[in-house]
Amino acid sequence: MSLEQIIIVVETILIMIGGGYIFNQYQQQKKQQGEIAEVDELTGDLSRASMVILGDIVFEQARVRNSTFSVAMIDLDNFGDINDTYGFDVGDKVLTSVAQVLQQHKRQGDKISRWRGQGWLMLLPESSATEAQRVFERIQSALYEHDFSFKDKRTVTVSMGVAELCTDDTCFDDIAKRADTVLFHAKQDGKNQLKVSQPERELD
Repeated sequence: MSLEQIIIVVETILIMIGGGYIFNQYQQQKKQQGEIAEVDELTGDLSRASMVILGDIVFEQARVRNSTFSVAMIDLDNFGDINDTYGFDVGDKVLTSVAQVLQQHKRQGDKISRWRGQGWLMLLPESSATEAQRVFERIQSALYEHDFSFKDKRTVTVSMGVAELCTDDTCFDDIAKRADTVLFHAKQDGKNQLKVSQPERELD
């Protein structure tokens, strides 16, 4: 699929999930910010810049509608070791394979962007942290079953940090940062697991 075709698909999805509202807001934000890379070249996921625009719109929409949504930060475990052991070409193939697994096992309305080198952000509209946990469990199982073609049968895992919209959040970035914080704890506590942000505890 060409870059132009991917962009058409992205914009079609935005129309479908927002009845035109999210798509129109997205287009306006793009005009204000100038040209941006809409998709990640390696994985085909939304770019970080595109997700920031979409996340801001979903945040404002949730406030107006008094609804909720969740953000999941996902990070590939031990990716540096994969690159060191097998080389960067294999590392890139692992990234694209994991990206495919994420796309295949998210829910229909969820959106995924490549947030940084070995990490993704998943936006889950109208979703609680509990629903995000169920998505993570599907991803875990799928990665365990996926054949990455390593000679030593290495298992590929991810860690996830989840934050649900709360009253103290003032923008999309607040939620993303909370998800990133608990992702760090998931990595520190052994990896291959999910941690959920608890705003009340984090403020203590």
